[in-house]
Amino acid sequence: MILVTGTKRSGTSLWMQILINGGFPFIGNAYSGIWKESIGDANRKGFYESKLRHGINFQNNPNPDNGVYLHPKPTVQHAVKIFVPGLLKTEFAFIHRVVGTIRPWNEYCSSIERLLKMEDEYMLSQAVKEGELPREVRSIVRRPNVHPAFVWWKDNFTLLSDTLTRKYAINLVAYDKLLEEPENVIPLVLEWCNQARAQDCFRGKEYTLDIDAAVATVEKGLRTQRSPQIEGHELPDSVLKVFEDLYACFYQGGSRITPVFCEMLNQADEEIEVLRVQNERQGKKQKILRLQDLGLSKAEILNVLQPKR
Repeated sequence: MILVTGTKRSGTSLWMQILINGGFPFIGNAYSGIWKESIGDANRKGFYESKLRHGINFQNNPNPDNGVYLHPKPTVQHAVKIFVPGLLKTEFAFIHRVVGTIRPWNEYCSSIERLLKMEDEYMLSQAVKEGELPREVRSIVRRPNVHPAFVWWKDNFTLLSDTLTRKYAINLVAYDKLLEEPENVIPLVLEWCNQARAQDCFRGKEYTLDIDAAVATVEKGLRTQRSPQIEGHELPDSVLKVFEDLYACFYQGGSRITPVFCEMLNQADEEIEVLRVQNERQGKKQKILRLQDLGLSKAEILNVLQPKR
């Protein structure tokens, strides 16, 4: 398969649209459930996600609902979005090409917050169903304990680590480079993906690339985040410099992935992990305080934060 990966809010939906418009078959829907009504403004052309976004492995293949098994050979041309944690769990036989995208850490954080606010606004507009938690409580509970800056680092660092360990074919593109030079970036990536299209041994299908339609997918005016100031992460400037260096590496085409650069990232990860644990602990405390302010007892807070299965 052609796996489109990256953090959330990093351009994975745009790459799915590019591949689809370019002529690749795909797995996924523009919108799932209530997404069009609740968060459609975050991606007006669709997200194109599926249940496979959490990875392709024994847990979901065969499909537990209908027993259908996806075989690696007849799906070699299919594009499917799988976020980084899911890619780590995906069986190697399904990884024919990986198209990754990386976005600046601060834009990622801002975009995540925007998405959460959209979900909150939609939830607050809906009537509370019997047995549901109050909307204000649900809004607090569903938010991660850890600052999104740490999620950005973990996803991108583990993606790079997994790539170097399992050595699959990946093309990791900087979000800015894609928006600035779609006419240069997209044809190269699509042709590279097309190399994985060995004749479908089951159906003998051949597909024709539409490079012009793929390039036309990118509308620079759709960009909503531009170098926002992010607070609450408590990360030192030295760590933020590592974040910027990692992004710059792929903006420049990944040519700086050297043993020395990788060692620098490994050392930074050890420092960031210590800070992440501290940030997550503090985030949980703040969440508890907010729930207490809403009048919940200790037992009620424990129940909503760690519900019984």
